[in-house]
Amino acid sequence: MLHAVEGLIHELREVGIPVSTTEHLDAVRALEHVDLVDRAEVKAALRNALVKTVEHQGAYDVVFD
Repeated sequence: MLHAVEGLIHELREVGIPVSTTEHLDAVRALEHVDLVDRAEVKAALRNALVKTVEHQGAYDVVFD
């Protein structure tokens, strides 16, 4: 799962969504609190940790999917 998060963050940065090291760590920690087989929970947890503005939500959804 950690490699998947790293890949997601790399792709988010590639499309212009800034993700700090702290946010990266927050995303990994957030996954400790969700059911990893529930895709919607994982997506929401990572969005909350990685996306800071409404303008970036659409790009996040595309990259995640």
